[in-house]
Amino acid sequence: MSAAGPTAVKICGVTALPDAELACSLGAWAVGMIFYEPSPRRCSIEQAAVICAHLRRRVELCGVFVNAPADFVATTADELGLTLLQLHGDEGPSMCAELARRTGARVIKATQISTAGDVRDSERFHVDFHLFDARPSSPAGAHGSSSPSPASTGTRTAPSRSPSPRATRGSR
Repeated sequence: MSAAGPTAVKICGVTALPDAELACSLGAWAVGMIFYEPSPRRCSIEQAAVICAHLRRRVELCGVFVNAPADFVATTADELGLTLLQLHGDEGPSMCAELARRTGARVIKATQISTAGDVRDSERFHVDFHLFDARPSSPAGAHGSSSPSPASTGTRTAPSRSPSPRATRGSR
């Protein structure tokens, strides 16, 4: 995916092989599997292994993590052959860089935003992709729920000096 190329779509919250295969057949660039215990869309490691084995080299395989220990993320990425790591918690720039180095996977850093300053602050993360998500009004709206996307709340993205592509998460 490049900033000048066509729009790439990542379908996230995939928990079953038929859904992952459907997403792939419809042209998804990536499928995301959530490894965050509280998420209602959490995917077990066993089911993720099935999905990854069937779709390897057909689609980008993304693991979504929230404040997970670096060793867990790296081990999971290696065992499953993840090509993307999406970090949704308080992971700092050094952890993002370390996980990219340890796994060889590209890194997506999700950042909750409500102001242009939040967008500018994301530039300290030297990652492959930035994902901007609306800052929830309550903790229940965080990490994969149906909180509104930045676009739907009127949040504007500020000009960026970062060479990394930026994306926003859609609401359901």
